[in-house]
Amino acid sequence: MSQGSKLAFCGPFIITLSVPLVYYGVLTNKALLSWLGVGVSFLVALFFSRYQPSSRFPLFPEENPSGSSRSKRATMLGWLRARPFDPAFLSLLIGALTGLFSSPDFSLSLRAFQTFIACLALYCFFSAYPHTKGLLKGMYLGGVVITLLYAGFFGLGQGLPPYLEGSWVAALSERFSLPPPPDWLIGQSSLLASHGLWLALAMFTAISLGLALFGPGLRLKIPAALLAIFLGYPCFLLSRLSVLRLFAGESLRGRIPLWLTTLDALKEKPLQGLGLGCWATRFNVGQGEAASWGITHPHNAYIELWSDLGIPGLIGIFLFLAAFIYVGLKILPVRRGALYGAGLGLVLAVLISLVVGLVDTAPFGTAVVGRHLYSFVLTPALFLLAGCLTAVKRELEGTHSP
Repeated sequence: MSQGSKLAFCGPFIITLSVPLVYYGVLTNKALLSWLGVGVSFLVALFFSRYQPSSRFPLFPEENPSGSSRSKRATMLGWLRARPFDPAFLSLLIGALTGLFSSPDFSLSLRAFQTFIACLALYCFFSAYPHTKGLLKGMYLGGVVITLLYAGFFGLGQGLPPYLEGSWVAALSERFSLPPPPDWLIGQSSLLASHGLWLALAMFTAISLGLALFGPGLRLKIPAALLAIFLGYPCFLLSRLSVLRLFAGESLRGRIPLWLTTLDALKEKPLQGLGLGCWATRFNVGQGEAASWGITHPHNAYIELWSDLGIPGLIGIFLFLAAFIYVGLKILPVRRGALYGAGLGLVLAVLISLVVGLVDTAPFGTAVVGRHLYSFVLTPALFLLAGCLTAVKRELEGTHSP
C-alpha cells in the first residue's frame, strides 16, 4: 500500500475522532482538547482538499501558465460547477469571524467558532475525499449506529419526553435504565427538546428511503427499507406532538414574539449581528452560566444565523440554497449508478433540514446547557450533507475539479 493510499485509508478515522474531540473540549471547557481537535481535523481536510488531483480546493488554485483572463474565468467556473457550496461556506466563515470579533462574550463565541471550524473541516473532507462510495457507506452505517446509541443513552439514562409516556419506548426505558449522564451533558444538550435527535433520525430515514427506492439491488433495497421504517417510527413519535401544536397555532404563538424581538435587536447591528452564539446572553439576564436560565435560542435557524453571523451569514444561506438547487437539478435527472439512491436521499435530507430550520435552530446550531457551563455549538448536519452531495454529484457526472 502506497503512502497516499495509507493516508486515504486513515483520513476518515482521523477526522471521525478529531471532530468529536472538538465538541467534547468545548462542552467541558477544555480548551487544549478542543484546539487539538480543530487543528487535526483542519489539517486532514486541508491535505485532501489540496493534494487530491480530482478535488482541488478553490482557496489553493493550480498554476495557470497562460494567465489570461479568459482562462482564469474558465477555471473559476470549473470550481463553481465542481464545488458549488464553497462560496456559501466562505461567506459563512466571514460571518463567523465577524460574529467572533464583534462578540460581547468573546470566550463563548470562541468556543462556538471552534465547532464551526470543525464543521467546515467535515465539509472540506467529505467533498474532496477520493473514495466516495466507501466514505458514504461508512458515514451512513456509522451515523445510524451513533444516532441509535445516542438516543438510547439519553432516553434510557436521562429520561424521555412526556409525550412518549405509555409507548414501547418508555417501557424499554423503564426496563433497561442507565445511570444519568455526566454533569456537562445535563439539560438541553440531550437535544430532545430542540429536535436535534429528531433531525438526525429524519436525515437517516430520508437517506434510507432513497436507497430503498433507487438502490442498486435488492440486497441493499430491502435492508434500507427496513431501516427506514425502524428509524422513521421513533422520528414519528418525537414529532407527533410538535406537528399537532404547530398546526394548531400553539407553537407559532410562542415563536413569533421571539422572532420579532430578535429582529428588533438586529436593527441596531444588522451587519455584524449580536455575536456568535450570543443570542441567549442578549435575551437572558447575565452572562455565561446565568444565560442558561430561560429560552436559549429564537426557534428559527435563519434568524439565529443572522444573529450569530450577521449579513455575511444571510448571504451564505442564500448562496447555499442556490448551490443546493443547482446540485439537486444535476443529481435528480441522472438515474444511473449505485450512488443515485444515496444522492436522492441526501437531497431529501437537506430539504427536511431547511424546512425544520423555519421553526427550530437545530439545523444550524443548538444551545448546550450544563450545570457548570453554557455553550452554543454549530450543528454539522448541513456541512456534512453538502460535502456528501458534492461528492455524489462528482461521481454521477464523472466530472472533476480543475
